[in-house]
Amino acid sequence: MEIKIDFLNEADIIEKYDETKISSDLLEYLIKKAQQLDKIKIVINNKCQSKIPYKKMLKQAFLEEYQNAINTHNKNNHLQILFLLLGSFAIFMSFQIKNEVWQEIFLIGGWVPIWEMVELELFNDVRGKKRKKALIKLINSEIITS
Repeated sequence: MEIKIDFLNEADIIEKYDETKISSDLLEYLIKKAQQLDKIKIVINNKCQSKIPYKKMLKQAFLEEYQNAINTHNKNNHLQILFLLLGSFAIFMSFQIKNEVWQEIFLIGGWVPIWEMVELELFNDVRGKKRKKALIKLINSEIITS
């Protein structure tokens, strides 16, 4: 499937404050489209006749964004381990304390990080996996100028 892009001016291609990077709006648009398609071919209509090496910049942006997605996934994994340890420790402490009020506080307080760990797994990791799949499709896509 094709993703068609029209570059009307150079502001459509490059980031406003860093001319060495592809526009974040363009990158997010491509990722969103790639999530909906199987095999991708990017067709660019360079109406502004820009001399910017956007093909190379796009491939580089896809690789950088993929690496960012991997780093985010690793960070989430570390947070999940931390939340599991904190939650387990608090629940363990709730069984060691004799005061019923503090038992309940530690028990409830222990479940909060455990549920946060579950939320990270169910929502952030699923979104991250979809994003990484789309980025792999974009990395392997063909970029054509029409």
